[in-house]
Amino acid sequence: MDRAADRHWPLFPSGGVWVRKIIIALILFWALWPFVAIFFSWIFRYARAPLPKRKKKTVQLDRVSARFHDAMLTLQHADLSSQKTRWQRWRQRRKRQYIDAKPWFLVMGPPGCGKTSIVYESSEKFLLSEQYGLAQTTDIGPTQDCNWWLTDRAVYIDTAGEWILLHGQSEEAGTARQKLFSMIRKYRRYPGVDGIVLCLDVSVLLNSSVTERKSLADTLRLRILEVASTFQADIAVYLFLNNIDKLPGGETFLSLMNDELLAGGLGISMTHNEKGQNNFVADEERYRELLTRVSRYVLEILHDSPNMEMRHQLLLFTESLGALQKPLFGLFEQIFPATPIGYTGCLRQFWFGSTQNLTSWEALYYPSSTSTFESRPAGQMYFPALSQAITERGVLHATGPMPLRNRLLNIGKYVFVVLVLCILLLMLSARYFWEYDYIGYATARFEETRRIVRDIPITNQVNDNLVAAYEQLGYINTHYLESSPPLLTPYFEHRLLNQAMLQTYHRHLNKVFWPAVQNYVTNELKKDTQSPDGDNYDTLKVYLMLGQPDHRSQEALVQWFMSRWESFAPQGYGQNDRKLFSYHLSELFSDTASAAPKVKLNDELIRESRIKAMKTPIHIRVINRIHDAPLPARIEDLSLADAAGPSVTLMLRRKSPSTVTDLAIPAFYTRASYHDVVNPQLQEASEAMINEEAWVLSDGKASVSQVSLLAAAQKLSDEARKYYLMEYANQWDAFFNDIRVRPINGLDDAALLARQLSDPSSPLANLVRFSTREITLTTDNNGKGAMSSGWFNIQRNKLTTARRNIIDEMSGERSRFRLTPEKAVEDRFELLRRLGYALQSASTSNSDPLGRTFEQIYNQLITLSTSLRAGQILPQNNDFSRLQIDMARQPEPVRSIMMDLLAVGQTQSLQQSKANLSKGVSSIASDLCSNAVSGRYPFNRLASEEIGIGDFNRMFGRSGAMQSFFDQNLAPYVDTNGNRWKVKPDSNGVVTPKTLRSFENSAQIRDTFFDASGKMAMSMIIRPISLTPSILEAVLDVDGQIIVNDG
Repeated sequence: MDRAADRHWPLFPSGGVWVRKIIIALILFWALWPFVAIFFSWIFRYARAPLPKRKKKTVQLDRVSARFHDAMLTLQHADLSSQKTRWQRWRQRRKRQYIDAKPWFLVMGPPGCGKTSIVYESSEKFLLSEQYGLAQTTDIGPTQDCNWWLTDRAVYIDTAGEWILLHGQSEEAGTARQKLFSMIRKYRRYPGVDGIVLCLDVSVLLNSSVTERKSLADTLRLRILEVASTFQADIAVYLFLNNIDKLPGGETFLSLMNDELLAGGLGISMTHNEKGQNNFVADEERYRELLTRVSRYVLEILHDSPNMEMRHQLLLFTESLGALQKPLFGLFEQIFPATPIGYTGCLRQFWFGSTQNLTSWEALYYPSSTSTFESRPAGQMYFPALSQAITERGVLHATGPMPLRNRLLNIGKYVFVVLVLCILLLMLSARYFWEYDYIGYATARFEETRRIVRDIPITNQVNDNLVAAYEQLGYINTHYLESSPPLLTPYFEHRLLNQAMLQTYHRHLNKVFWPAVQNYVTNELKKDTQSPDGDNYDTLKVYLMLGQPDHRSQEALVQWFMSRWESFAPQGYGQNDRKLFSYHLSELFSDTASAAPKVKLNDELIRESRIKAMKTPIHIRVINRIHDAPLPARIEDLSLADAAGPSVTLMLRRKSPSTVTDLAIPAFYTRASYHDVVNPQLQEASEAMINEEAWVLSDGKASVSQVSLLAAAQKLSDEARKYYLMEYANQWDAFFNDIRVRPINGLDDAALLARQLSDPSSPLANLVRFSTREITLTTDNNGKGAMSSGWFNIQRNKLTTARRNIIDEMSGERSRFRLTPEKAVEDRFELLRRLGYALQSASTSNSDPLGRTFEQIYNQLITLSTSLRAGQILPQNNDFSRLQIDMARQPEPVRSIMMDLLAVGQTQSLQQSKANLSKGVSSIASDLCSNAVSGRYPFNRLASEEIGIGDFNRMFGRSGAMQSFFDQNLAPYVDTNGNRWKVKPDSNGVVTPKTLRSFENSAQIRDTFFDASGKMAMSMIIRPISLTPSILEAVLDVDGQIIVNDG
């Protein structure tokens, strides 16, 4: 073993010297490469020509993704530009603080409400404005998907107005919105966005109807809740009511606003309760304070207005703001519900504003010099609102902890990295030791196989040679077959070792195992051919496969050897050896090319084998081929307990020595097997058998048309189906004839059993119903007939019938079965099927034919038992005899069970009748015979005392004890018409010959000594022969009877 280990040491992981040299060289190259690269670049930096830059592959991004990444690069560039050294820039780039350093706001609102103008005119300082070209324009235009406004204080994402729409939104807009939200969640920390800047046009509140405002409120509420649910956080909302210059007097008011009021803006901060929800009742008070402040300012500038028209417009503006209060707060209450569920939006601020350029107030007082003064931008009214929103960043979730989900994600990141590193370390360690053990095991197996081969004795037995060849392949064992290299192994030694083992294995397989298999198959073919019994077809097929690679089948070879495993395998071989032997056989036939190894076939042996194989009909071989294949697990063997139920042991038994739980019907002969296995495979198995016999039983290579093959296969499948169903019926018929009742103890027990069998749920009723389902193999067009047939089975039968008709038309024939084989099986058990259908349709006990019959048996048996207990001797009952005749018409197994019950009744009544008869005879013998007859003359000729006339009359008279007992008990069973009395044929065993002779003698005494009236008398003939001449008349008086003779 030490030499073997040294010899195989290079195959161990990192065990070879050259492997270690390569690893050391790679480590040195990795460690010294920076210095080598710097040195050579310094030497050749002037001589080396610049290499052309490789064009980077670009991926076409959608508009949302492109703008998002462009904004990220801009934020990164602006953040890194403030860092001086490379180290600072590298550290800042790794931290990626530029993404979360500024608040992000979603700017949302209906189309045309001025969202873009609010951000653009808000006096914010934009990053890299010279690069983006943010020159002042008069018309911004509609936003497509989203625009990014990057300022020095915040990031504003200007969304398209279409995103707010509840109806009429395009699929592209919905996809873009979800894309933007998913990218924000991916790159930003919790909560993703810091607020929503919600823009509305003031004209919507004044000019729209109640229904339109309700629809707008529902849409805005849905979008705010959608954003909150997406980012899983409560969202701060800042509402900007834009374009107040459209209000009556609004443009005049904005023009007369001073710079202080313009810089402070017109808005209020909303109040909140303890739960952080809006308190719109208090907010209305703040709104009235805002109106008061505006009214005071109007009163201050009212007297300085240039003309009456402007004064009127200022008053109208004040009234317009007051009129906005009710619709405005009604809109608030609809957008922000008082009792939200889950994440929601919270209104933080409300501001009035406009983005229109305002006329300078100097120009209002000096109209002639309008061109001298510049117009003022009104958008700066929103600057304080945006500033306050930036200041309130994180107000809704800064005081509380981060949500559990986000905390778990952060913890999970670190845990995941640690686990990955640990798994990698464990994997490398486990793979190394697995490879080490595997190589050591393979080496040991080679040495063990070599030792076993040296110890195998050399014999001339074919079986021993086959086993010896198998043992020489012992280094390929079940451990090798079942073991597979771990996934993602970094070591390549396993592949090298496997290649070497497989090469050696296939060389030994063809050199050692192939000749042993060839000799064994040839020897078995000779034995099967010479044997008068058995079928040698499969052996002949395997033998031909050895010489014809194109016909080889691994499955056929393995099945043939496994069927003979017990004949050649030594004792002690277990399941592992069986599995390994099958693997060797499969590998032996794995090569089916023409260049594969093959044997030279014996033509004379093939001819003799074919002659014997042709004796077995092909349709039987088709059924046997299907029978040899394993059945589905759901199709199981049947026992009497399976068919009749768990309580079968209380009532039924098998006539054979088998128990109720032993095999009664093989699984192959069940209804499920026929419909799901046999019938679907018949056509295919027939075609395969026809094609197979073409090269197994003959050398003909003539091609057969597909139509002819289908027609022949259909004929063969019909014959095979007919043979199978005949065996099917025989199996069930034998099962039915093997059922009897349990042992019965007396008439009362038989009557009780009959009452139990009359129950609709008795084991016999269950057996009849179950058997009816199993022996009903066809269905009519309505799906009736089979008790568990579904739509699929009906359609399959229709397709099978249609295919048979088509093939018959093409072949010029018609179906040979007017009565289908399935119908023949059903007709064979027609009586049982009728009984089963009646049980299925029975709704009451009166409609149960089986129950009614057993009730009749019960009534007859209980009546018979009562009569016998009363002392009667086999009471004659015509109903009992007629019942026996009716029961004989019942189908098996019902007939056997009923006849068993009636036979028990007959036997028990006969035995009880004998007992009653003996008891009656004994009574007569003990009473009269012993006291009045026994020991007296004339019954005892030597007796000195004779029987009295009264005793003789009481004993033998026509109304005497003997005659009365005979008339009451024995007369129906004795034939008295002949010269000698006989027991009637249907009453044999009731009266013994000795008893019969006694009563016959008593009858002779009665006829001799008693007249027809019942009086005691004796008849005789007195004829005088002669009379003395001297006597004229002779008179004889015999007990009062006068006889006169006058000569």
